[in-house]
Amino acid sequence: MSVTLDKYIAAQQSYLELLQQAQQCVELFTSASVNVPDPLRAFLNNTSLPIATRAPKPKKEPASIIPPTRPRQYAVPPGGKVDWISVALEDATISTLVLAFLADSQYLSASGIVSKIRAIHPDTVANSVFNAINRLVAESKITVADADYIIASKDIAPIIEDGYLWGDSDLFYAADVTSYRREVMLALIEKNPGIVLMDIVRTLENLPWFPKRFNKDSAKTDLEALRTRGAILRRPETKGWEAKEKEAPEETS
Repeated sequence: MSVTLDKYIAAQQSYLELLQQAQQCVELFTSASVNVPDPLRAFLNNTSLPIATRAPKPKKEPASIIPPTRPRQYAVPPGGKVDWISVALEDATISTLVLAFLADSQYLSASGIVSKIRAIHPDTVANSVFNAINRLVAESKITVADADYIIASKDIAPIIEDGYLWGDSDLFYAADVTSYRREVMLALIEKNPGIVLMDIVRTLENLPWFPKRFNKDSAKTDLEALRTRGAILRRPETKGWEAKEKEAPEETS
């Protein structure tokens, strides 16, 4: 019986020492301004002790993105809107050019339209222009009277100003908008070497003069097209994008 009592007394003494050590451990955590670990709090059964929590991960500050300026050297023409886009005449599709030329003239013959197109694209085949004209007639965007073509309304065509077509993105065909969109994207990448896909999408979506028809998938397509033509490259370690350095022209003697 005495042996059992001795063991009980020893156990009690050990328990009291353990409690004392646990309390000292709490004091050390507190003095270090560190939360008391949950197992220690549970052992002491002290609900007033703070529950241990993982230190929050430091928030990653968003990259400072420099938005691109308008990619054209010309300001929006008089009467224009801030969300208008611009496409160089030489980059515009034939159908868009036909509409713009007809909006700029009272009427034009088929040969007159071909002449204006060839002034911009000298190698244009006449049949390509005729096909564009026929499509526009079928879409009721232009009509023909006495062998001359007339636009249904000037409101459906971009305006011509200093070598560019200006207007709402809805006035352009998809290929025109794509050309403009990729130019703006390239300007953004040139200002922000190493920029990643989602930062590209978020930045461009917030530009008032960027086309509305845009999403992550179209951004991927545009980036791949720019890489294919040798304008940009991708950093394998960060998956960020940067513009390729333009080769200096060779000096001629």
